[in-house]
Amino acid sequence: MGNPRVIQVVGYKNSGKTTLVSSWVKLAKQMNKKVLTIKNHGHQSDLELPDSSVDSMQHFNQGADCSIAFGNGVLQMHKRVSQTVNLENFLSDSDFQEYDLIIVEGFKHERFPKVVILRNEEDHTLINELTNIKLAITHGSIMNSFDLVSINDTDKINTWFKGWVHNGEKI
Repeated sequence: MGNPRVIQVVGYKNSGKTTLVSSWVKLAKQMNKKVLTIKNHGHQSDLELPDSSVDSMQHFNQGADCSIAFGNGVLQMHKRVSQTVNLENFLSDSDFQEYDLIIVEGFKHERFPKVVILRNEEDHTLINELTNIKLAITHGSIMNSFDLVSINDTDKINTWFKGWVHNGEKI
């Protein structure tokens, strides 16, 4: 293992990003891949953390830079990072080499290969704003010169994903 493949799924709110990422995680696991997902919490609110009475949260709330809880084969980690951290720095500074595939939801303006989901004609501006787009998925019949796949064409989307897992770029 080592040098995992990274793919971003981007689009505006309620475009279907989480649904697509979830289906690809399931598909990748069927392909016996070790998968890491990263979600950009693009909201103004803070992340919801476990109850402050939980031991690991007591440690974190007292100022621990990183607090980890482990049990029954699951590790839960809360780590303080710089507000300005970007995805590329995060991936290069962290040990993610044990994974075959990293699926990132969000982080539109990072450099990694992207699948963009377009809800409507107004979302078409993303095609011109973003870089490294490998696939565009649309909810409707948006007309342009870019190769678009209907969000309902799951066979074509999953076939593309399988091909990308085998041949796509690595970090």
